[in-house]
Amino acid sequence: TKLPEAHKTLSKGNLNGISSAWGDFDLVLCNPPFLSSSAGIGRATTEETRCLVGGPTGLESYAAICHGIRECEKAAAIKVPLLREGGVVLFQTPGGTNGWTNTASVVRASGFEVVQALVDERGVQRCLVARINR
Repeated sequence: TKLPEAHKTLSKGNLNGISSAWGDFDLVLCNPPFLSSSAGIGRATTEETRCLVGGPTGLESYAAICHGIRECEKAAAIKVPLLREGGVVLFQTPGGTNGWTNTASVVRASGFEVVQALVDERGVQRCLVARINR
């Protein structure tokens, strides 16, 4: 019954609504938009563009997610934190030469420890596993 309220707050970028509605998590799995605004995405609809474009650099969604998780940590004195002790965030990252490295830089700058890189079947780093520095 709490799903609609949590969904409303999540769509506004407030992760506190998720943690207070559902409790804390061992894993947060993210596949955020990671294309830059300048990426050519052809004849994409507005909805498709919103799902694919993460901002001017393509990394803004990662920073926003990390910020939201950190805000949940600050509010943990009165609410439940989003991540349990030892919990991790798994981000899908852009492929290409600098995709994983650039994402890791943003995640580290946001106060997280990057603990592992996961590769796809071609050996390209595609997922980043991070833990919040408490």
